[in-house]
Amino acid sequence: MERSGVSIKGSDLRFVALIAWLPLLPFVDHRSDHPWFLGYSLAYLLFLLATPMLALAWSALSLKCAGRTGRRGALWLTACLCGAVLLAETVLGMQDAFAEYRRWGHMRSPLMGFEAQPDHHWQIGDVRFSTDADGFRAHPTPRPAPSAERRVFVMGESATFGYGIPDDQTWAQLLEARLRADADPNVSVINAGCTGHMTLQQLIRLHVRVLPQRPEWVVYYGAINDVYGERRGGALVLMPKHLVDASSMREYLRLRNDGGGFYMENSLLLDVLAGGARRILRGTVPDSRDAAPNLPTATRRAQARFIDNLESMRLLCERAGARFVTATFLADPSNLEQPLADGIRDLNEQLREAARSGRLDVIDLEPALSAVEEPSRLFYPDHYHPSAAGCTFIAQQLAGNLAGRLQGSVAAKGG
Repeated sequence: MERSGVSIKGSDLRFVALIAWLPLLPFVDHRSDHPWFLGYSLAYLLFLLATPMLALAWSALSLKCAGRTGRRGALWLTACLCGAVLLAETVLGMQDAFAEYRRWGHMRSPLMGFEAQPDHHWQIGDVRFSTDADGFRAHPTPRPAPSAERRVFVMGESATFGYGIPDDQTWAQLLEARLRADADPNVSVINAGCTGHMTLQQLIRLHVRVLPQRPEWVVYYGAINDVYGERRGGALVLMPKHLVDASSMREYLRLRNDGGGFYMENSLLLDVLAGGARRILRGTVPDSRDAAPNLPTATRRAQARFIDNLESMRLLCERAGARFVTATFLADPSNLEQPLADGIRDLNEQLREAARSGRLDVIDLEPALSAVEEPSRLFYPDHYHPSAAGCTFIAQQLAGNLAGRLQGSVAAKGG
């Protein structure tokens, strides 16, 4: 094989053929539950054989085109590329699968997948976050004596916990200040929201964490994570199934695939590349969501499950002697991604229907939002996490509804 009188040595090609196998070393222990030969499925065995052949062909072409002075450089470039793939696979595979959840102050939970770690302090950007001994958002204001205290728990996801909001500026804290001024100075509003949770996880959290605290009221505000779950085919929870059991990304990928499929997803590097390709192509593929009234079955199931979970919360609260109320979820639909805006709109309409049928007690916040001149200022750039102005708005709207109820419940008890 020659170009400009320069031949490619057989030793060069043998060296390239040897190093072409290096990136496959992390793959050779992946066996199939349905083996075809030597424990491998046919598709995966073809993958193992084809990859070094392609690498060898590319290397031979680069050597042929390199010329006299560039032949050694082309050889080492091939070696570096193969080594980089192997290094990336090794480094990525060693990463903790739970790292992103831990960054948000979570710990593993056998019941909920993850939940806020108790007595924990962490910082993201310029904002410090804290939790108390029960794993609830820290309560910076003094609480009344237990015998006199009237406990109002707020529940939900990051929009309730306080994404980007310091401990003393969440809408739960602002709501407490308003209720103490307008209804009863003995009211405490405790923030039991948890970043990343869906209604099913909050249902469990209500049962095992909140109701033992003997709340008088429970207020639920959240929908966006259920919308994300709906977009994933109506998943019950956002938490990946095997994440709690995995100590590394490599182990998580193996557990998730459970020895099936093409095994390419067992490579974290290929999994990341495939995810990037899906994100690039997503804008060119028509949305799977049906815009007609006849929504897909999975979407209908997800919406029904959302309402069922909230109704189960209501029943649990009633049996514990607490009142349960939920609120419609706020977002800036003019700037939000259309699938998310549609999902939030649909779930809010389901809440209104549940209120009309008597299944749920709902505070509708959207009419007040429609009267705001610049709704975008109430949210962070993601258009659904409330900003400082948004926290003030939510607290004001909820306080206007709840203050009278709290006063009424005191009068009823007195009567």
